Amino acid sequence: MGGDTVRKRGVCIICGIDFEYYESNRATGKYCSLKCAHKSPERIEKIRIANTGKKASEQARRNMSLAHIGKNIGPESHSWKGDNIKYQSLHAWVRANFDKPGKCEKCGTKKGKAYEWANKSGKYKRRRSDWFWLCKKCHHKYDGVGEKASKTFLDRKDKGEYELRAGDSGRLRWFKKKKI
Repeated sequence: MGGDTVRKRGVCIICGIDFEYYESNRATGKYCSLKCAHKSPERIEKIRIANTGKKASEQARRNMSLAHIGKNIGPESHSWKGDNIKYQSLHAWVRANFDKPGKCEKCGTKKGKAYEWANKSGKYKRRRSDWFWLCKKCHHKYDGVGEKASKTFLDRKDKGEYELRAGDSGRLRWFKKKKI
């Protein structure tokens, strides 16, 4: 360096290390190294602005995706709610985190058209032991789907609220009676 340059001391604002630098047009005295300078908020903001509106290549997108695998999921995620979770979100979590057995755990069929996770205890825990993998038919039986509706319909039919008549297809169907 020339005779007119002066050595100064500084503290890196990224890592906090004391360092010496030569006063020049380029040196700012803020960072101990290029590695820290590249981590600076000013540089990151400049790069963000420069890249705004640009589309990343397929390879770059694939690399970014691979770099984030396994990060910020589960309890490490900023949006993790633990056991304070809603019904739909818990079912989505169960579908994503439990392996699907090849058959219904109640009837053993492998030929069901649709399979669903059913909760055993009603407490909706995040444990595999608290869930069944059931075909849709067994799940409906397990939950009692249709029983209440059928009972209500039969009660109303007996009261004369429904009548049997031909529908659009010509088949006989139950229709609610029109009030006069």
